[in-house]
Amino acid sequence: MASHFLSPTDHDIIRDVARLKQVTTSQLGRLHFSHTSPASDGRQCRDVLQRLERLGHIRPLERKLGGRPPGGFTWVRAESDIYEKRDHAIDIAELYTRVVEAERAGQLTILGEPSVEDYIRGSRTKYDLNLWIRGADEIDWYVEVDRGSEEMPDVRDKLRKYVNAYKAATVGFPLVIYVVTFAYRNRYEQRVQALRREISKQEEASLFTVCTLDEAVKTLATT
Repeated sequence: MASHFLSPTDHDIIRDVARLKQVTTSQLGRLHFSHTSPASDGRQCRDVLQRLERLGHIRPLERKLGGRPPGGFTWVRAESDIYEKRDHAIDIAELYTRVVEAERAGQLTILGEPSVEDYIRGSRTKYDLNLWIRGADEIDWYVEVDRGSEEMPDVRDKLRKYVNAYKAATVGFPLVIYVVTFAYRNRYEQRVQALRREISKQEEASLFTVCTLDEAVKTLATT
């Protein structure tokens, strides 16, 4: 094999790093190398990522720090202007990885190309992740990853922007799911309930759903 030949898996990895903006070695391994044993898949994944780094397609954020962090390096496109790891971005990648794993398991089907951090239809505000999924029904989703750091006035403002975009839409509008991926002192249920209370005050409350990361795949597959 020529050293600069890119396999279909290479292209898929480059595409996912570009799409997700930040993604860990562990997540890329689960996305593209879940074939044999975890140890063998892990070695193959690391070898491929290092080769793609040498070829100038991707780069690890933590290389300059020395050592390998838990979960492996965080990868970005080589030309990216990102130089710091963002937990929020890694959580988006984690949710996407779980959805892909659920598709492999036959729990749902991903329709169309997912997109990350693009504009809400009819708005100048960005969503975190857009997924069109066939589960119990075919539903287009806007996903908001919530790490418990946003104050409620900011959450309220984002909810209103979604509602305004929904009311202005002339074609079908995605449902919105808030996925709580982190909560201070593990108070996940308190954060979920706080979001639900805020949503209940909105004019179009039925547009929104709230769950934790561990509940997300089931919610997306069965709604």
